[in-house]
Amino acid sequence: MGGILSGVLGMLALPPFQIDGLALVWLTPWFIGLRRGSTAPWLQSTPVVLTPVIWSLGDALIREPVPSLALLLALATSVAIATTLANPCAVRLGALRVVLGGWLLVAGLAAAREIGVPLSLALLAMPAAWATAAVAAFGVVGVDLLIVTLQALIAIGLTETFRCRAMPRGLTLVTTVHLAVLLTPGIAMTEPTQSGVETRSIAAIQTATHPVTRDFMLGDQVLEQWQARQEHLRKQARALDADWWVWPEAAIPGYLNARAAVRAPDGSAQITHGYSYRAPGKLQSVAIVSRGDDPTVHIRKRDPLLGAEHYLAATPASPLVAEIDDIRVGVLICSDALNRRAVDQALTEGAQVLISPLNSAYITNQRLARVHQDMAHLQAARTGLPMLLVGNGGPTALLSPDGPARTLLPFYKPGVVRVEMPIAQQTQPNPRAPWIVAGTLCIGAAMTTSIRRSPRRTNPVTKRWATAAVLVMLLTVLTRISPDDSPPSPTLGIRFAAVTPTSGASHQGAIALIARAFGHPLHWSDIPYDAEAAMRWLCQTVGVRPSRDADARAPGYGILRAGPAMLAARYESNTGATTYDPRTGRFSSAKDAASQILWLRAVQSTKECR
Repeated sequence: MGGILSGVLGMLALPPFQIDGLALVWLTPWFIGLRRGSTAPWLQSTPVVLTPVIWSLGDALIREPVPSLALLLALATSVAIATTLANPCAVRLGALRVVLGGWLLVAGLAAAREIGVPLSLALLAMPAAWATAAVAAFGVVGVDLLIVTLQALIAIGLTETFRCRAMPRGLTLVTTVHLAVLLTPGIAMTEPTQSGVETRSIAAIQTATHPVTRDFMLGDQVLEQWQARQEHLRKQARALDADWWVWPEAAIPGYLNARAAVRAPDGSAQITHGYSYRAPGKLQSVAIVSRGDDPTVHIRKRDPLLGAEHYLAATPASPLVAEIDDIRVGVLICSDALNRRAVDQALTEGAQVLISPLNSAYITNQRLARVHQDMAHLQAARTGLPMLLVGNGGPTALLSPDGPARTLLPFYKPGVVRVEMPIAQQTQPNPRAPWIVAGTLCIGAAMTTSIRRSPRRTNPVTKRWATAAVLVMLLTVLTRISPDDSPPSPTLGIRFAAVTPTSGASHQGAIALIARAFGHPLHWSDIPYDAEAAMRWLCQTVGVRPSRDADARAPGYGILRAGPAMLAARYESNTGATTYDPRTGRFSSAKDAASQILWLRAVQSTKECR
């Protein structure tokens, strides 16, 4: 039951509870179980990570099952390996095997971070000021090793205390551990080195655009209302007279073409974000940095989320830093802010400040969005650079590398806030920090060598089945709990009169529908009456043209010729190929005619439109 108790304590250390101090004790019940030994180590290990992770994922576990299950499997495997190798039947190292089991867990989490899973034991301590300072001094791995070693020693000390003959030794061990918790961070911390007090005023814009709005953007007035809300936010930002404007992820309505250039507001630089359409199932997540007449800079997402962003291609060679007002700005799109390789690349390119447009609150839920913020805060503390998160529905927050986070706007509320962003303020790590970590680990290991191995306890079969039943019920309850912090979907009365010709040709409605998907709020009457001229207009204005070489993948758009009529086609992962008939204003399945659809590809130059 120790693993289940540790899992519940880990859950209470995460949002929305975030009980202070649990990050330093939550693994202790699990370590006590390791100390006693078990014939079913998987029962000890599984709930340690599954309980807090499933709690944080919430309904994302159902909406994105493949990446969620892969994450759970990787974590459960790493903890199970640590538990098995630390079991008395596997090693005979006395109490030292408990400490080794904790170190193996840290090694498993470090390996997970290398493949893009940004998990750490230090995450449960965020955003406490001592945690950010410790990460700045020791690094993520160093803090994880210290946390796990201290908790293992606490567990060993408690088990020794409960044995009457060993009570003095156990109390001494527990007291020593608590003194180490209080004194070790203070020895290693250094004050931030102020290399400059320069700041930039930033207008952080939270759009709060629900994904349903994007899904129904083809309908009458949906795109127009979206753009009207954007214009209202622009007026608010303009009134703040900020140096830079920063928009969240997916702020640009519709898809961008390959030549997209978004004009910045007069007198201010702008960072905005959109999705560039290349071909069916091939998009690029692009942050667009612009200022006045300066060349527009496109920064692409480096490492898409495995499974969840299958339509994005990795771009490890793409730069992540743009220069604005002689300041090197690292732009990390959504999960790139959690990825150590992406953050390190931005540092290598000379980033002085980090900005992350994101959309985590709508894609997942408020709990997981807060965990996302804490993960990003770990990277800010590790690098010593301030990071500004600008979310579509939140979080919008300023993360200090040596202090707590400052929330700027509430979740799911549109608005604009001005924030002063410090530039080139870094915390210099103490050069003695690695020696302090190594010394603490060696002392902790040495303290366990004199403690004999506890006799292995064999749990009866009935007790193991009872533990398994409790575990299954707990995980089932956590899986079924739906987050009550997600906003309801907006109610949209969708009609398609704008793309349903009343007197014109069918191709006018089809091309108008495609144009709306790419952010052009057009009426069917705006499309040329001649079919060839209309296709040329589509290529020149929208930047796409039909191709016989493109495969049907989601998301994708295309053209289907059905006799004299021209139908707009789209491909979605949940519905497959569907067509829109401008003559009736209805969508229908195109499964039988999918091979005849000419899917659209992006053009690189208007020369391809001749």
